[in-house]
Amino acid sequence: MAASDVPPAASLDDDAMPTSLDPSLEPTDAEIDAWAEEERRRRAAWLAGPTPEERAAFARRESHLRQAERQGLDRRTADLARLGLRYTRESQLATEGAISILVRWARQARAELIKAGLEWEDEMGRSRPRRVPPDED
Repeated sequence: MAASDVPPAASLDDDAMPTSLDPSLEPTDAEIDAWAEEERRRRAAWLAGPTPEERAAFARRESHLRQAERQGLDRRTADLARLGLRYTRESQLATEGAISILVRWARQARAELIKAGLEWEDEMGRSRPRRVPPDED
């Protein structure tokens, strides 16, 4: 390809549309008419709407989709209900366990405090110096 075969870049930057150098790339009038007729038929079919077979197929697809959605929703609802019952029961057990520990601890703490008090009284009672009356001189 020689340098003279390439159009200058400045001519492509103008506002004018570039012209095709090869006329065989342009569609013929027969091709344009065939395309226009096919487009008219396609648009007329679209305006007429779906055929009975297409309607039935669409209804089947929608029915299957809705049924699957309901089953999925039912399954999710059942799973959430089961989890709710489980967590409610676990919360109840945790609360009862905490109260049991507190009551048991309170009883043990009370017993320990009473024991410590008795020991303190014993130690204080034994180590208490006896009062000696002052000498009367």
